[in-house]
Amino acid sequence: MASPAKNLTPEVLTATALAGCDAVYRIGGPGAIAAFAYGTKSIRKVDFIVGPGNQYVTEAKRQVLATSELILWPARAKW
Repeated sequence: MASPAKNLTPEVLTATALAGCDAVYRIGGPGAIAAFAYGTKSIRKVDFIVGPGNQYVTEAKRQVLATSELILWPARAKW
Protein backbone atom coordinates (compact mmCIF):
# COMPACT_ATOMS: atom_id res chain seq x y z
CA MET A 1 0.00 0.00 0.00
CA ALA A 2 1.15 3.54 -0.69
CA SER A 3 -0.14 6.64 1.05
CA PRO A 4 1.26 10.03 1.95
CA ALA A 5 2.51 9.97 5.55
CA LYS A 6 -0.21 12.39 6.70
CA ASN A 7 -2.88 9.83 5.77
CA LEU A 8 -1.33 6.92 7.66
CA THR A 9 -3.51 7.16 10.74
CA PRO A 10 -3.85 4.33 13.27
CA GLU A 11 -7.22 3.49 11.73
CA VAL A 12 -5.75 3.22 8.23
CA LEU A 13 -2.87 1.06 9.44
CA THR A 14 -5.28 -1.20 11.32
CA ALA A 15 -7.41 -1.59 8.19
CA THR A 16 -4.38 -2.46 6.07
CA ALA A 17 -3.29 -5.08 8.59
CA LEU A 18 -6.78 -6.60 8.68
CA ALA A 19 -6.80 -6.69 4.87
CA GLY A 20 -3.56 -8.68 4.85
CA CYS A 21 -1.33 -5.95 3.46
CA ASP A 22 2.32 -6.94 3.91
CA ALA A 23 3.96 -3.58 3.14
CA VAL A 24 3.08 0.10 3.60
CA TYR A 25 5.02 2.83 1.79
CA ARG A 26 4.90 6.51 2.71
CA ILE A 27 4.64 7.78 -0.84
CA GLY A 28 1.79 9.00 -2.98
CA GLY A 29 0.88 10.49 -6.31
CA PRO A 30 2.19 9.54 -9.73
CA GLY A 31 5.52 8.53 -8.20
CA ALA A 32 3.82 5.80 -6.22
CA ILE A 33 2.09 4.52 -9.35
CA ALA A 34 5.40 4.38 -11.24
CA ALA A 35 7.20 2.71 -8.33
CA PHE A 36 4.55 0.00 -8.09
CA ALA A 37 4.32 -0.50 -11.86
CA TYR A 38 8.05 -0.76 -12.54
CA GLY A 39 9.60 -1.47 -9.14
CA THR A 40 12.51 0.31 -7.47
CA LYS A 41 15.40 -0.72 -5.25
CA SER A 42 13.13 -0.57 -2.20
CA ILE A 43 9.65 -1.20 -3.67
CA ARG A 44 8.86 -4.40 -5.52
CA LYS A 45 6.78 -4.37 -8.70
CA VAL A 46 3.13 -5.22 -8.06
CA ASP A 47 0.52 -7.07 -10.09
CA PHE A 48 -2.45 -4.82 -9.28
CA ILE A 49 -2.83 -1.08 -8.76
CA VAL A 50 -6.07 0.13 -7.20
CA GLY A 51 -7.41 3.23 -5.51
CA PRO A 52 -8.32 6.85 -5.95
CA GLY A 53 -6.24 9.75 -7.16
CA ASN A 54 -6.29 13.13 -8.80
CA GLN A 55 -5.86 13.78 -12.52
CA TYR A 56 -2.09 13.26 -12.32
CA VAL A 57 -2.48 9.87 -10.65
CA THR A 58 -5.11 8.90 -13.20
CA GLU A 59 -2.74 9.84 -16.03
CA ALA A 60 0.08 7.84 -14.42
CA LYS A 61 -2.25 4.84 -14.21
CA ARG A 62 -3.12 5.24 -17.88
CA GLN A 63 0.56 5.29 -18.82
CA VAL A 64 1.39 2.09 -16.92
CA LEU A 65 -1.71 0.18 -18.00
CA ALA A 66 0.33 -2.33 -20.03
CA THR A 67 2.64 -3.02 -17.07
CA SER A 68 0.22 -3.71 -14.21
CA GLU A 69 -3.44 -4.58 -14.03
CA LEU A 70 -5.60 -1.65 -12.96
CA ILE A 71 -8.79 -2.60 -11.17
CA LEU A 72 -10.31 0.82 -10.67
CA TRP A 73 -10.13 4.14 -12.48
CA PRO A 74 -11.69 6.46 -9.93
CA ALA A 75 -11.55 10.21 -10.08
CA ARG A 76 -10.49 12.32 -7.13
CA ALA A 77 -11.48 10.80 -3.80
CA LYS A 78 -13.99 12.70 -1.69
CA TRP A 79 -12.78 11.86 1.82
